[in-house]
Amino acid sequence: MTIAKDPLVTDVPPVTRAQPVLGRVLIVTTAVLFGAGTLGTALSPYLAVRHPLILVALNPWSRHVVLVAPHAPMLPLLIIATLRGLCSCIVAYEITRYYGPRGRELFERRSLRIGRAVRSFERAVSKAAPLFLVLSPGPVTTAVAALSGTTRPVIWSLSAVGLAAWNCANYKIGDWLEPWTQPILEFIQRHLLSTTLTCAVLVFGYHWVMRSRRLRQQRKEANL
Repeated sequence: MTIAKDPLVTDVPPVTRAQPVLGRVLIVTTAVLFGAGTLGTALSPYLAVRHPLILVALNPWSRHVVLVAPHAPMLPLLIIATLRGLCSCIVAYEITRYYGPRGRELFERRSLRIGRAVRSFERAVSKAAPLFLVLSPGPVTTAVAALSGTTRPVIWSLSAVGLAAWNCANYKIGDWLEPWTQPILEFIQRHLLSTTLTCAVLVFGYHWVMRSRRLRQQRKEANL
């Protein structure tokens, strides 16, 4: 008896060593995206009030879309947030396809949280990756789908649909929450410098602590 093959999934080709130039491009691109996200979060008070579209372009987190939705044009916001999220998905896919399971290390070097999420998510939903590309689009889901052999057109199209749907939902939630978020934005506007500096210190301080912890863990593992 033969088992029908899922048309959305192809056989996973052998992982070959990436070309040095391409490998460097992927690493640099990953660093740029992580850096942009961190910068957007650090400057989120200032950007949310003065440049909401730039905030979403740097970091398209749901909370940012919800916060700026009441005073940002809907269509540009949705397009920018979806494309920025899709960029992260594409990079995650290419890293995973070129480096295979070793690609997780690139995420873990930038964020232990994301690296661990990739491992946990891979074990949980690798068999249902196409469904989760729509329900939970993002770099983690994309990496899992790449390891399962899902093709580029399927991953990119389903991720785009999922990201667009979530951004639309977040925009509507932002409109609904305007009576509560507007006082927050007004407070930030009155204390723009202090709130931005506080947020920047907290964000960069957090990343410094996490990086120090990660380096200590690596040294400990190297000494075992």
